[in-house]
Amino acid sequence: MILTHGPAAFFSELEDSEVAPHLHPEFCPPNPLFPNPAGQAGLANLCYLPPEVQRQKISAITELFQHQYGHQPLSFRAGRFAISGTTLQILAEHGYLIDTSITPGIRWFDHTRMTPIDFRFKPRYPHFPFARHHQSQWQRFLEVPVSIAGYWPFPRTWLRPRWCDNMITTAQRILHSQILKKKKILNIMFHNVDACAGCSPHCRDQSQEEDFLHQLDQFLNWCKENDAIFMTLNQLHQELACASSS
Repeated sequence: MILTHGPAAFFSELEDSEVAPHLHPEFCPPNPLFPNPAGQAGLANLCYLPPEVQRQKISAITELFQHQYGHQPLSFRAGRFAISGTTLQILAEHGYLIDTSITPGIRWFDHTRMTPIDFRFKPRYPHFPFARHHQSQWQRFLEVPVSIAGYWPFPRTWLRPRWCDNMITTAQRILHSQILKKKKILNIMFHNVDACAGCSPHCRDQSQEEDFLHQLDQFLNWCKENDAIFMTLNQLHQELACASSS
């Protein structure tokens, strides 16, 4: 969406929102495999690329974002959740403060993955992975995992419309796992095309679109009824950074 002026102008005018890069390496310079991504499936994995190539692509998408939106992006999500410790370090070098690419309890491995991307034992609560680093900009880098209920090897349930039978029940399970935390945090995710009939394998027709929107509406109303505070990733970073320094 950041490749053309129209969508960038639209999103720039939205209040109480945050726009950030989502990188699929085969569509991003240098040397994109598909210069025009329309109709192409994003199957490449950023974390398998050599560090210098990762750095070049992150630099390119950051510069493109700055050109379209006029400011430094602060948050990031890797396409296909293909993130590694090296990728996180490169993001910190480029001024990012937040990543949200980790899916706790999930081990990604299929014919498109050279080796498994294993998040089974990653922390489920937002944390500062470089808190002990000697550089202050790295210390401030925050990982905000996607909210997923359940632990490997048992079934796991994503807090995502149409990916769970009941978003409210799933959220309650996740919040219960945070019972010792002062701040209870839910990080939901979905693709925009998931809410558009015929544009996603998860939303094939009008009835599935209506089901998606109904689930999401129910969940958000439940959040409001329970006095949840909705915030962007950058706002969450500010909140947790202040808490960690106090």
